[in-house]
Amino acid sequence: MLEPSLAGRTAPVKRRTIIINSVLGVAILGVGAATAFSAIGGAPQQPTGTLVSVQRGTVSSTVTATGNVEAGSTVAVNPSGSGEVTKIYVKVGAKVAKGDKLLKIDDTSARRDLKTAKASLASAEAGMTTTTQGRSTQDQAVDDAGVRSAQTALSNARKALSQAKATYALDQKQQHALVNKADSAVEDAKDQLSDAKSELAKAQRELASETDPTKTTELQNQVTQAQSAVTTAENAVTTAKSSLTQAQQTRDKTLLSSKQNVQTQEGQVSAAGDSLASQEAQRASNQQPAREGAVESAQAQIDNARVSVEQAEQAVKDTTVRAPVDGTVADISAVLGQSSSGGGSASGGSSGGTSGNGTSGSSGTSSSSSSSSSGLVTLVNEKVKQITASVAEADIVKVKAGQTASVTFPASSKTLSGKVTSVATQSTVSNNVVQYDVAISLPTANSTVRLGQTGDVTITTASHADVLYVPTSAITTTGNQATVTRRADGTDATVQIETGLVGSVGTEVTRGLNEGDQLVLPTGTGTQGFTFPGGPGGSAGSDGAGGGSGGAGGGTNTDNGESGTGSGGPR
Repeated sequence: MLEPSLAGRTAPVKRRTIIINSVLGVAILGVGAATAFSAIGGAPQQPTGTLVSVQRGTVSSTVTATGNVEAGSTVAVNPSGSGEVTKIYVKVGAKVAKGDKLLKIDDTSARRDLKTAKASLASAEAGMTTTTQGRSTQDQAVDDAGVRSAQTALSNARKALSQAKATYALDQKQQHALVNKADSAVEDAKDQLSDAKSELAKAQRELASETDPTKTTELQNQVTQAQSAVTTAENAVTTAKSSLTQAQQTRDKTLLSSKQNVQTQEGQVSAAGDSLASQEAQRASNQQPAREGAVESAQAQIDNARVSVEQAEQAVKDTTVRAPVDGTVADISAVLGQSSSGGGSASGGSSGGTSGNGTSGSSGTSSSSSSSSSGLVTLVNEKVKQITASVAEADIVKVKAGQTASVTFPASSKTLSGKVTSVATQSTVSNNVVQYDVAISLPTANSTVRLGQTGDVTITTASHADVLYVPTSAITTTGNQATVTRRADGTDATVQIETGLVGSVGTEVTRGLNEGDQLVLPTGTGTQGFTFPGGPGGSAGSDGAGGGSGGAGGGTNTDNGESGTGSGGPR
């Protein structure tokens, strides 16, 4: 038996134990009942997934590339006449004004032409004297000699034409024969290839059907030999085709040259005939007494000769090549002693840059060459600048002249607005990538932007304002059908939609949704945090899922660089 004092102390302990056990039992029963109730659907499950809203705003499509700043206009300066460069007055980087000296060209030829022009003027003036004085016997003999000389020239031209036609006919016969021979060689090679393939197929069939191991090795050797014969025959076909192509090209080139020679000789005959007619007419005219208008004609010849003298004098002056406009010397290709063929000055937009790629949504660099590289001296107008970028062929169809663009310069973090001024029609290929040059003009008041500076170009190719749009990652496309998952009153439903412009912030929705509708991102576009029913919210996922207090929080979908806002769950 327990002592009374001990029994008195034990009774309260037993009562507390009973109470605790009872409470635990009730709690366990409650948890079991709640679990069973939830299992049979008594407690509704909250929908999960990352939510984004249908928004209204502007959707823009862009193409990006990288290029280098260049002068917006260049002038390729060349002398108007030919000659050797004897002096260079400027250096690269020099500022020049219109009329400043750039080069000096040897004026020997120009001065000789001036002397000839002055002699022609003297002759015309003498002709005026002859016209007014009449023809002498000596003059008549000169006229007769002129006619005979023209007759001889016409006869020689006709002989040359006859010879040219004979050569053309012979070339046609020979070249066609060579092409036909090469074509026959191709056909023979094809026949040999067909025979070799037949032998190979036969050997392969015999090897496949042979069961005797002693004969297998021999048949395998036959197959190998047949395969080698096929390879040899294929190479022969390739060689024959190449020979045929070469023969065709040689034929075309030879016949073109012969035909051009015939045409040239025909022109010579025509010119000789005209010269003879002119000499005969001149002689007949000279043998007649002076007629009314003869003095006026002689005066016209004098006037023409004087114009020739003035032009020759200007050509002498032009041997000193001067700047046609104000500008900066960007390049000097002239060297002392170089022979110039002339051509004058040519101006145009400049282009050029660093080789690379330009693609939609990514940075790249442009590649092209200067349009003014043929100038002995190249002047640029640094006040007018542009940037040229090379855009990939997949994106070039979107780019049009007149589209707006922004240019950011990484070195200075400066951003300027520009406009597409031209899109090249001819492509360039760099590292097997087909690209097209696009020129973007820059504002004129940009003293901080330097020629050659690298800029990141973003061209806005399309823009739809005040439209509904959703993150592109929220759309599921099957064939031509686009759908989204819309959540309303806690229930998810698939909704078919019609889409418009696909931009950098999302995709335009033209039908099927309203502003503010809640959409569920497809599984896999983000990481959803695990949440107990009624418990605190999960942590934010990498694409904007989860997070927030009491449910899924807002975030940014990084799949396509688009922004999406999540919706908080119940607290």
